[in-house]
Amino acid sequence: MEDGQIQYQFPAEWEHHACSWLAWPHNSQTWPSNLPGAQIEFERFVRILNDAEPVKLLVADSQKTAVEKRLSGCKNLQLVSYQTNDSWIRDFGPTFVRNPMGNSIAGVTWTYNSWGEKYPPYDLDAAAADWIISHLGLEKIKSKLVMEGGAIETNGSGICLTTRSCLEQRNPKWPIREIKKELTTRLGCPTVVLVEPVAIEGDDTDGHIDQVARFVDKKNIVCCSSQRKQLERTLSLPNNTNHCDAELELHSLPKPPLIRKFGQTIPASYTNFFIANGIVVSPEFGVSTDSIAANQLREFFPGRTVIGASSIELAVGLGSFHCLSQQQPA
Repeated sequence: MEDGQIQYQFPAEWEHHACSWLAWPHNSQTWPSNLPGAQIEFERFVRILNDAEPVKLLVADSQKTAVEKRLSGCKNLQLVSYQTNDSWIRDFGPTFVRNPMGNSIAGVTWTYNSWGEKYPPYDLDAAAADWIISHLGLEKIKSKLVMEGGAIETNGSGICLTTRSCLEQRNPKWPIREIKKELTTRLGCPTVVLVEPVAIEGDDTDGHIDQVARFVDKKNIVCCSSQRKQLERTLSLPNNTNHCDAELELHSLPKPPLIRKFGQTIPASYTNFFIANGIVVSPEFGVSTDSIAANQLREFFPGRTVIGASSIELAVGLGSFHCLSQQQPA
């Protein structure tokens, strides 16, 4: 899409999905001590989603028979033959956008380099967004901005939340005004709010917004309690960099206690929930704050069933349900 053509807009996650895209976890370097445990939690996630909406799961041909057998009974599940390097499809998959005038869907393909070239090889993941859009026969909107899908969040009404730490690290030669312009152009979001998050222990994304703060509707944001002061400061800045005319309300979710597993700190965050048709899947880490976070989310999603699901084994790979999914709007 060139400037001046049809303007697409990034829909909110709570808008109706045609399906969710996932990628089967298989990388033993991501889960060197617990890949079977991560696969058990992922299977549960697939089954929860499959009861709510169609699921398209990327899987290598060599694993397809075993995965098909394992996920038997999932009637809304389609296994799609594609070999990935890893499973974090939120980050390497396309960001689906919609033409609000005609409801046509397109896909934005960001430039993906595995979170700043942290985990080579990543060639298969870097090609996945283009492949998915071609597979679907949709219009492709290519961006030279180096970014991951977990770095952006929207209320579906023209506001994009993102983090300065992530985008500046990935694009050191881009002035921040050009980064904001690119997000506005590709996502149809006139307002881009740059958050400067508190460092997240164990995080390898340089501060993805889905670990920090999420919209639950057009004006309400939930954030990790440790990030609240930074969010309050960001949203009140009266300058051209972060000024937001919308009256947004901020609410805190608890911060899980420090969790260590297999000798590493787990970047656990309850903002890494995923919204699907009629449900919200909330990560659980086997700690007392799990039920508190789920109950708070129930207050914000009265029309949806909030389902808590274990994510501690998946989180050893440094992500959770939101990182592992990418919604395709209807």
